[in-house]
Amino acid sequence: MAALLAGPVLGGTELAVSGRWRIHLGIDSEGRTVTVPAAQTSVLITGKPGAGKSYLAGLVAEQLIGMGYSIVVFDPEGDHTELGMLNGTTVFGADGRLPPPWELIQFVRHDNSVVLDLSLLDDGRRNDYAREVSRLLQHHRDRTGLPHWIVLDEAHWPLGRLHHHAFRPDGLGYCLATYQPHELTPAVAQGVQWHVTVCGDGEAVLGGAGVMTAFRIADRRTDHVRHQHKYTSTDLPRYRGFHFRDDDGPTGAVAANLNQFVDVLRHCDTGVLHHHSMGRDMSRWIRDVHRDQTLAGHLRRLESRIAAGAPAGEVRPLLVKAIEQRYSLSKVTRISTDG
Repeated sequence: MAALLAGPVLGGTELAVSGRWRIHLGIDSEGRTVTVPAAQTSVLITGKPGAGKSYLAGLVAEQLIGMGYSIVVFDPEGDHTELGMLNGTTVFGADGRLPPPWELIQFVRHDNSVVLDLSLLDDGRRNDYAREVSRLLQHHRDRTGLPHWIVLDEAHWPLGRLHHHAFRPDGLGYCLATYQPHELTPAVAQGVQWHVTVCGDGEAVLGGAGVMTAFRIADRRTDHVRHQHKYTSTDLPRYRGFHFRDDDGPTGAVAANLNQFVDVLRHCDTGVLHHHSMGRDMSRWIRDVHRDQTLAGHLRRLESRIAAGAPAGEVRPLLVKAIEQRYSLSKVTRISTDG
């Protein structure tokens, strides 16, 4: 016992990592499971936009929740609200309301994890809210050890220029995802023990502990819908919007987000639906702008039915339903943070 008390583990110079509690990332080419420790470590996930970084960060988060860890997910793009389906997980922000930061901290307990959907905040209010939450969260962590993990999607945003002083990512219990690792502070790059590069098409490479392992990313328990609120209610630049046309030319209707797109689909002339179905325009917009291959494939099949002669009016409700179900479309308003 005396040796343990005086030894490197309790002294903090050597980490005690359980071989049983592991995060399952995927399978390598030999069929072997690729894992990282579920405690006493940090993970950095990088890759190009749309490659699958948020999907993998969500995979890490849902496994930690399943193992009983208390985690807090900072979700600036609305990618992780489906984690709220897991037991002991509370999502704030997806319904248009965020509690005051001091009140939010009360939900960080051994029996509860928190997802902060910040996608409906404008940049200024989002920065102010996240800065105060991170300050209080770090104080709470110092005092109680909770949360066990902090998951930061788009980590360049809070750690690059905003308020890295409020976090200590050179410590343990961080999962960071970013497509701009060069924006992170040197403390972050030096502090993480594991680096996952997401290559796209479900493939990734894990580096750490002197090894490099290519693997296929495991399936998740919860759905992942990329940038859910960002694309449903936040306006895209006009040139990236969907410009509705018929065979005679532009109708004048331009959808800057998915809510507007669905609204026009409901009411436009069937000639508009036929025109865009012949060119597979709707599915291509979802694929190229929203980078949602799943929905794009569904819409492409419906467009093909119209192009093959099915009445556009009969297929219209199926187009609308496909988008509404995929993105849980509802009346979304700009968010309030005054509790």
